[in-house]
Amino acid sequence: MARMARFGGWRVPVTYGTAIAAAAASSAVLITVLFLSLSKIEYSLPRFGFFAIREFHIAIRDVTHLKDMTSLAQAAPDSAASLEQLSAANDLVYIRFKRIDGTGTASEIPAYASIVPRVVDAVTRLDAMIAAGPPLDEKILKETGLELEHLVARMNDEYYKYGDEINVDLYSAEKSLKRFNYQIAFALAVLSLLAIGTAVLL
Repeated sequence: MARMARFGGWRVPVTYGTAIAAAAASSAVLITVLFLSLSKIEYSLPRFGFFAIREFHIAIRDVTHLKDMTSLAQAAPDSAASLEQLSAANDLVYIRFKRIDGTGTASEIPAYASIVPRVVDAVTRLDAMIAAGPPLDEKILKETGLELEHLVARMNDEYYKYGDEINVDLYSAEKSLKRFNYQIAFALAVLSLLAIGTAVLL
């Protein structure tokens, strides 16, 4: 006669109880392994600079737009439309570099920290000129436009340089993701076998 054990008021054969306990333990181990693998990949994403690259890309776009609006204003320094467009572009860059905390981006891309003060200085000069109203000072527009052009070129260089530096880390992340896919397939196979085995025993 099979030995019986009591589980929550139910009398279950010891063999069955052992199988159920083994299946539960194995499932818990597999779930833990998968969770740790996923957590490791998730934790690695900020380290690979994805968020910093995104913020830096937006910053480059905003400064480039301001440079373009500065060039347009040089062509029509008396135009109210030029003043309005330049003011809007300048405000956008001010918010990006002054109001938004760029500490995270600077920690990932050190060159960003040295670029910020120069951009803020250019924005401050343009802001004072805009506040004075039309006609816009063509000398300030020309000097600031050249400064912004230089800054955009440097930002683009740093952007691609940083991308090259993280290629090795990205390759490592890709390998981790491939391992994770294999772990999922293995876990599903084992869980299926455990489920079938438990069903047969019961």
